[in-house]
Amino acid sequence: ENQAAYRQIGINDMQEGKYEDAVDAFQKALGQSVSSIGERELDICYYKAQAQYLAGDTKGALETYTALIDYDKKNADAYYLRGSLYLLEDEDEKAVKDYENAVKYDDQNYDLYIQAYCDLKDAGLSKEAEPYLEKAVALKGKDARDYTMRGKVYVLMGDYEKATEQLDQAIELGSQQAVLYRA
Repeated sequence: ENQAAYRQIGINDMQEGKYEDAVDAFQKALGQSVSSIGERELDICYYKAQAQYLAGDTKGALETYTALIDYDKKNADAYYLRGSLYLLEDEDEKAVKDYENAVKYDDQNYDLYIQAYCDLKDAGLSKEAEPYLEKAVALKGKDARDYTMRGKVYVLMGDYEKATEQLDQAIELGSQQAVLYRA
């Protein structure tokens, strides 16, 4: 009960821009767990890391994401988020390594490939970004979402012919999102 209350206080503080207060509330929420870590505690850690970053405590946020990774070495979300912070801190090698781990542990996630590509490209790391698109178009799914996402990736690659083929297939399978991308 107390844990849920502190969690909600932290969320409310974040919405009000009181990031340091939010970090304190999330820490109190974590202090309520009785030596067990479950989904709720992991959720609170993600909120805590976000509040730490927004409060200007990037080092603390990196430590929180590292703790999440230490708890679950295959946590793609934590690798991606920590990598994003490393990228913002100009620690490019660490960012690239974390992005590689993120897609390693969530290798069927088109959105992750696309976001990693966009983040790296925006940071001026085009060479490191390109393989993410190549890996995304190599995914083998055959439903409307797969065709839609591959079409989107081909657009990012500048291969409009292949993008059209993928998006047309997605449209045939009923994807409304593909209609938007096709336009």
